[in-house]
Amino acid sequence: MPTFGWQGPFEYAVSRHPKLCVLSIAIYLVSAHRRRHEDWIQSRIEAEICRSFLAIWQIRRRTGHSFKMAIQGFDKLCKNLRLLQSLDANPPPDLMDARDGYWEQRLQGQINYFHEQSTRGATRSQSA
Repeated sequence: MPTFGWQGPFEYAVSRHPKLCVLSIAIYLVSAHRRRHEDWIQSRIEAEICRSFLAIWQIRRRTGHSFKMAIQGFDKLCKNLRLLQSLDANPPPDLMDARDGYWEQRLQGQINYFHEQSTRGATRSQSA
């Protein structure tokens, strides 16, 4: 009598070797999770490159410097960002304005974020 109405080698494997079937499913799930995690990491790096590029967009336009990103594997993304920057028709801002904008939009935001995380971590460690 077939298990679950299945017939053939699959039914044999499930009925005779259930541990092997469960192990196979677990291996598949771990593999799928790993691929998704690697995709997530790739996306996070790309997002950080874009944030960094946008943060210094105006400074780069003002100084005319073309900084090279030192992250291998993201050459195409960086090339596309440089191309978009070269197509920006807006006049470059004053260097001091660009510097102040970088401070406010990038650095101060990161300082605030890490300060909040530090405070949250200290609160959790004291309550534990």
